[in-house]
Amino acid sequence: VQASRSKLPAMAAMAAAWLLAWCVSMAGGFTGRAYVPSLARTRLSMSSGAIDMNDPLVVAEFKKINQLMLDSVKYELEKLGIPFSDVASDMDLRLMLMEARIRLADNPAKAEAPPADAGRFQKLAYEKPAIMKAWETYLDKGDINRANAFTEYIDNREMAEARYGDQEIYRKVFEYAEELIKAPAFVSNKVAFDGFPAGMGDNAIQVSFKEFGEITSLQTKNADDPTAISCSGIIEFATVEAAEAAVAKWDGVDMGLGQQLTLKYLA
Repeated sequence: VQASRSKLPAMAAMAAAWLLAWCVSMAGGFTGRAYVPSLARTRLSMSSGAIDMNDPLVVAEFKKINQLMLDSVKYELEKLGIPFSDVASDMDLRLMLMEARIRLADNPAKAEAPPADAGRFQKLAYEKPAIMKAWETYLDKGDINRANAFTEYIDNREMAEARYGDQEIYRKVFEYAEELIKAPAFVSNKVAFDGFPAGMGDNAIQVSFKEFGEITSLQTKNADDPTAISCSGIIEFATVEAAEAAVAKWDGVDMGLGQQLTLKYLA
């Protein structure tokens, strides 16, 4: 019995690998090549749990990524700040990118602000999601040249114009980038928040937000759990102006004990 039990982890791992390989093949994966889990794979440490490879949205996302050139996959991983090993297989890299896209889509409020020394593209892409979306669209089409020109223009306009400016296709990319740069940052009446003291309670949180305007809905996590580290949730105001006032006053406020309150607009 002991010997049989010792085989269970290995059997489970084999079953998981088989299931993942099947899902990859259903998504139109590489023909004639089975997926072999690699030690080089770097998994994102996010709290949303394992990704369900049977989910149609996950399968569809992987199918899109599977059509990209490998250079495009690596480029997007680098821009997202996700480290990967030089010996990682192309399947590992594609799965990493799929996981990153799914997790970011599922947890928009958890996206971290870029560091102070980040480039202009990274900062603007965080502030204005349309910029990130435009860049991802170029990559989804496998057009890494336009993707490069797009990011280079936002990072350093003069250098990009000197390098690409005499070509019509890139001038159009620059015009589009400039339009997105000048567009106002995304705002909404729906805001995700994190950092209130755990155990604060729904009522106290609602009263705190009421100073900004009428509230139409409030969802909280750990609001009544004093053992949790912090309380997070989603609040929807009756007006965008109320949400803007809340974000302007509270986003980035130091709550003490190393805890910071963050508020971010949701679509």
